[in-house]
Amino acid sequence: MIVVSYSAFEDSCNISIRTDTEVNIGKIVKKIAGLCGGDGGGHRKAAGAKIEKKKLSVFKEEFISEVEKIE
Repeated sequence: MIVVSYSAFEDSCNISIRTDTEVNIGKIVKKIAGLCGGDGGGHRKAAGAKIEKKKLSVFKEEFISEVEKIE
């Protein structure tokens, strides 16, 4: 299971992700946050990112795509 939560502010979003799978969430989040012009990263089982609010849908699509490549 992968759990994603976020807090949306006026111009930005803070994203928090946790997992109990073998997917390396930290690596994926770092890559996608960078693609979105934000910052992110973490550990194998827990990660976070801060991106522009307007990039949230891009982050979501890219995250799902990266996870599906692994599974």
